[in-house]
Parts: sequence; C-alpha cells; structure tokens
Amino acid sequence: GAAGATVTVAGLAPATAYSFQVAAINANGSSTRSELSNSITTLQLTAPNITLSSITESATAGTAIVGYSITNSGGPAASYSISPLAENGLSFNTSTGVLTGTPAAAAAAKAYTVAATNTAGTSTASFTITVVAAPAPPAPPATPAIVIPASPTSLAADPDLYTASITWLVSAGATSQKLYLGETLVATLAADKASTVLTGLNKNTKYVLSLIASNSAGDSKAISISFKTDNLVSFAIQFSGDSSLISKAQLARIDAFVAKVPNLTTARATIVGSVKKTPRATAAFDRNLAAARAKIVFKRLTAQGLPAGKSVLRVLPPTKALDSERRAVFEVVYDQDQN
Repeated sequence: GAAGATVTVAGLAPATAYSFQVAAINANGSSTRSELSNSITTLQLTAPNITLSSITESATAGTAIVGYSITNSGGPAASYSISPLAENGLSFNTSTGVLTGTPAAAAAAKAYTVAATNTAGTSTASFTITVVAAPAPPAPPATPAIVIPASPTSLAADPDLYTASITWLVSAGATSQKLYLGETLVATLAADKASTVLTGLNKNTKYVLSLIASNSAGDSKAISISFKTDNLVSFAIQFSGDSSLISKAQLARIDAFVAKVPNLTTARATIVGSVKKTPRATAAFDRNLAAARAKIVFKRLTAQGLPAGKSVLRVLPPTKALDSERRAVFEVVYDQDQN
C-alpha cells in the first residue's frame, strides 16, 4: 500500500496486547518485515445494555403489531434471543432483536424476555403483549321478511258469446298471479298484469273465475266471481216518424255488425221508433216493424251465408213503452245443428 496507509485488523481478543510487523509484496516476492510496532492493547469488551422503546402493547387479532425498537448503550450484541418462543403469528429476528407479525387470534397478556448477548455478557428486557379479538363486522341490513301477498281486488269479467275480457287490480308484493276457471289453472301471469282475455268459452254458459297472487312466501286467498257468456248478439236501429222506409245508413249499420261476427249464430235486433200520438201513426209504425223484419234482418243474415232453410224467425209483438215510443223486438236464430 502507499506510505501512510492504515489498515484495520479484525478478530482480535479484547483487553489483549498486540505488536505488528509490515512487509511489502509484489509479483517478485516479499520484502523483509519491518521492525515490531509499539505494543497496542485492545479495549475491554463490555456486555450489551439494551432498553426497549415500549414494554407493553395491546394488539388486535388480524392487525400487525406496532412492536418496539432497541437501544443498546453497552457493548455490541453478537445475537439476540427471546423467551418464550414467539407464536400466534409473531416472529423474532435474532439479528436485530425485533418482534414483528400479525396476531392470528385473541390471547391473554404474555410477557417475552428479549436478550442481547456477546462474549462479555447478556442484557435482557421485557415486552408484554395482549391480543384482543377483532371487532365483529357490522351486520348487513336486515332483509325485510317476505309475507304472503294480499288478494287482488276488483276482479271483473265482460263476456260475450265465446270470450270474456277480464280485469282486476294487482296486489303489491306478488311475483306472479294464477288465474283459474273453475278448478283448472288457465294462466300464470306476470305480477304487474292487470287484464287478460279468455277464449274458447261456450256460449250461454256460467263460469266461476278465481285469481290468486303468489310469491315465495305462498299464495294469497283467491278472489272469485261468476259470469255467464252471452246467448244473443244484439244490435239496434232507430228511426223517427211514420216512414215505412229504413235508411241506407241504418242498413249499413246492420251489415257492419254482421261482418264483425262471422261465427254469428244468434242475433237480436231492437228497433225503436218515435211516433206521433195518433192511431194512424201507431199503426204505421207497426207495419214498419214487419217490413223491417222481413226486409232487413232476415234477408241480411241469410246473405251472410246462413241458409234460409236452417234459419228460425221468432217475433215478439210490439209493446208500448212510452206515450211517444213503441218498441218491437225480434230474433233471427241460426243453429248448425238444427234440421
């Protein structure tokens, strides 16, 4: 090395006298050693003297501990130890003397002794840790109990010959609805459905209709009504005075009605006329009814494909309804089963 260089010699024993010689070395060899140096006595090694920054801690299970730091005012520690051994998720570093980790579970207070050691002796310090249970997580919001829904209300039926329009008010809390005709389930409906149409019914037949609201808790009480399908399809024309003619507009009304009901089997026509309060006017009105019967209803219905040989005409006699009104009702019946 260069003149005036220094070197540190490690591994010497404490409180021991040493003298040193120096030799120069290169590729060609080593020089003669120097004279012995003055005697040097190493210092006396002292035992560690440790203190901890904290001697107690209350930790929480599942959360890392704060722990402590070590201050050593004595000789350097060669190693550290702990007694008893660290457990419950904690670990001890024998090089630094530090206790770290995350407690796995609640535990009563436990005292640990931390020792710092070198060849001159040992220094100890105590650390006590208590672990409490982690607080329970907040309970989730309570789920409202599901209860059986109330029954639907205002169930109503509007029947004709072969169908019926059904309406009602839905029940809050339902997830579906069940519609029964008698004892037969005819439809399962969405919770917000408030109307439906029944088809394939028989004419002139009484039915019992029931509706139930349902959810996962069960079925409501049934709301029930009865209804009867029609036997006659009715329409009416009206005229005034004592004219024996039926207007083209009134004929068109009858034609339009019949066209809407292609499966018509029974029709009822009601003709109402306002007449003068005289015997002559009343008689004229009665004649007009007979003409209308033969000229309008019978002919128009048979023109829709109803064979005359299978049509039956029933006539109800005119009746006096008011002083200024006479009313007549007659029916034309078509029955495919009739001979």
